[in-house]
Amino acid sequence: MDSVSIELWLDKRQLAALEQALTEDGTTVERTMQEQLNELYAQRVPLEQQEKIQQALDAERLESQRNAEASARYAGLHITENGQEHYLSIKNGQEFLDMAILMRRYVRGTFGDKEKGFARCIYGAEEISPQRFEQLAAWRLENFGKVTGLVEIDFDKGLLSALNIMDGWQSFRLKDVSSAAYFADKSGHVNKEVRWNIFLSRLEGKNAVRHEEGRRAKLYFPAVDREDAIEAETETFLDKIGGLGLLMSAMVEKNALTENDIAELSAILEKAGGKL
Repeated sequence: MDSVSIELWLDKRQLAALEQALTEDGTTVERTMQEQLNELYAQRVPLEQQEKIQQALDAERLESQRNAEASARYAGLHITENGQEHYLSIKNGQEFLDMAILMRRYVRGTFGDKEKGFARCIYGAEEISPQRFEQLAAWRLENFGKVTGLVEIDFDKGLLSALNIMDGWQSFRLKDVSSAAYFADKSGHVNKEVRWNIFLSRLEGKNAVRHEEGRRAKLYFPAVDREDAIEAETETFLDKIGGLGLLMSAMVEKNALTENDIAELSAILEKAGGKL
């Protein structure tokens, strides 16, 4: 609307007295003058002219809404927490990294209120239907810039899935995403591209599962072989405790190994020695 202001003059003592009188009536000078101006307009301007002006105003308002919708950028979020599901749309254009950082802060208790749940802590989020979420997913894959990110966070299963334009849905363990978000977030002084590179490099090779769209639900498949997963978890565990030697030494000192355990370890070492 192409609004204009009207300037009026009144002695400050007169204005103070008028303000006091209107305050006692529960109103203000500005509100009263606006009402009287509207009444004057309705009385003096011909009805036909008022209708033409109102039609023009309505058309301008509708055009403004259309332009705002066309330029809007959305993020979609599907949250599962304590058995409850929430589908959200966020208009401030958040991306995978932004939502990962929020998730980490929420889990660590530095963002939001866990009693309310993560879905209730996201500013500007709007509840949407599962069908609307699927529409956002389709727009995301079309890659015309309307949807900046689409993420599913399952706190109950400890998984976070993000929809990649090229590779589809990719799922990670929450703790891996949280760790990657930490390293990206603590580098907040650098530009966003560098932070993204840090974040993605920390997630490389850590896909927990992959899933494809079925007729009624997503079909989940392991993203790594069982043997590879066991090997990776074993290496992580040994790194945390300082290596295999320290583990064996501690178990021997505490008499935690049975004769069968020792025999089995000897057979494994003998087999390994034959391969060297």
